[in-house]
Amino acid sequence: MPGGTIFCESALTGKGVIPTRCHKSIKVKYLCDDDIVFLMKNLGIGAAHSFFCRKDRYAPLWKSEAEFCALFHKDVWGDDLLRLKRMFEGFTGFLRRLDISEINSEARRTLNQELEKARKGVRKISRDSTKSLDKVVFVGQREIFCSFADVLERFSKDKGCPFKYQILDAKMFKSGFETGKLSDILIELGESEGDIVKFGNITRVLGGRSDNSNLPKNVYYVFAKKLNGDKVRLSRDLVDSVKRFVHDNAEKIDRFFAAVKES
Repeated sequence: MPGGTIFCESALTGKGVIPTRCHKSIKVKYLCDDDIVFLMKNLGIGAAHSFFCRKDRYAPLWKSEAEFCALFHKDVWGDDLLRLKRMFEGFTGFLRRLDISEINSEARRTLNQELEKARKGVRKISRDSTKSLDKVVFVGQREIFCSFADVLERFSKDKGCPFKYQILDAKMFKSGFETGKLSDILIELGESEGDIVKFGNITRVLGGRSDNSNLPKNVYYVFAKKLNGDKVRLSRDLVDSVKRFVHDNAEKIDRFFAAVKES
């Protein structure tokens, strides 16, 4: 929200705040979803159009952390799950530095240009220098990024969907998957006192328990436009495509993402 003024303690109380760019008569009190929707409609926020216009709205290929963990479980992915995490960290960070919010044909051209710049940088530096080694790593990372964009583009063509994707890195928040709080929630199963048990005693899916070590620690969401067909099937097909890509490029990902951060 412009100015960021509504996300504060005063906005949650009866005192309220006047958001940036709003008339003084508009004061947000006891902040709720309705206030945010109202401001999105009236302040001309860029993201509001795609949010309110269904035909331009992005659809998440999986909607929750639980769905992500079911699709990207270590028992199925093995060591490739860590490779996926490293690649996604580098890819989303690189997109942010390039100010790319949507992976599309234009973004693909920009990625190609950045790859060519990195290759030229390697050619200008002598091969025996430390800088040259770093440049080689950066070239390798950019090659992976371009190849991954190719995977998304081919998937779009195969499924008859627009080549328009967004990837959200959700590591900025800590959820119940990484803590023990969910395990300690009391669940009432019946009328007697003995029927009240801890949530962690009846499920191993949630709660930060030690036996949840196979669950991914970082969550990513992929959004696409105008999905055609069964979204569940499309989600699984995309995950399969990504899994093949990571597995086929395992050696390169280990080499270029294990020790050196993307720059």
